[in-house]
Amino acid sequence: GAHCWVNFNGNPTITFKPGLHIIRGAMNINSGSTVNAEGVTFYFADRDSKIQANGALTMKATAPTSGTYKGILMYEKWSDAASNPWTQQYVFNGSESEYLEGVIYLPYRDVTYNSTTNVSGSKISMVVNTLIVNSANWKYEGLSSGADKTSYYLSK
Repeated sequence: GAHCWVNFNGNPTITFKPGLHIIRGAMNINSGSTVNAEGVTFYFADRDSKIQANGALTMKATAPTSGTYKGILMYEKWSDAASNPWTQQYVFNGSESEYLEGVIYLPYRDVTYNSTTNVSGSKISMVVNTLIVNSANWKYEGLSSGADKTSYYLSK
């Protein structure tokens, strides 16, 4: 689906159906929301496109496991180099829990985590202009070359 300039208020539960979701303009997800986005790819179609989460969010977002967008959780239009320096940030202002899995390809965007964002995940890669971590508790578990898991923890 396509989503244009959307605000979610009042603690909603937001469920994105599996597949491609095109974001045009701002998508603000406000305090206390729950986001279910399994098997989803978010595409930021223009320089004004962004997702911003504000306070006490619970989110589970995983990329598709097959098809055209296999493994891609988020990506942006990158072919318009003249406009890209003015793209919006991807901002999370606090979360209760945020689970991410897949590739986040936002090479012209600053990705900012504020106000103690609790992030966990496995199988995640980020390609961003700048990663700004003002306050976050991150726990990522990845697979090593064998059957054992390797864990990474980042706190600030």
